[in-house]
Amino acid sequence: MAADISISTTIVRSPDPLSATVDGEVILMIPNRGNYVGMNAIASAVWERLAVPTKISELIGALQQDYDGAPDRIAADVLALLSELAALDLVTVMETPAA
Repeated sequence: MAADISISTTIVRSPDPLSATVDGEVILMIPNRGNYVGMNAIASAVWERLAVPTKISELIGALQQDYDGAPDRIAADVLALLSELAALDLVTVMETPAA
């Protein structure tokens, strides 16, 4: 996936990977790639929130409320995580209707 991801992007997780939660952390199996992805607790929280289409700015705002950390750092970390998930085709960027 070569989509641009920014805080104004709306994104949703892909239905393709199989997932399981083990000790509060999500493990994804990516059938078309034949590999697994393990997520820490915060990445797992992001994954759970992406069950429905979510604007990234709203996701970042919610995480800033739930976790201690510099807001800029949380935003940068979320954008980096979502870029990695997009590269693995684990999330879909929703098309924004033209104004």
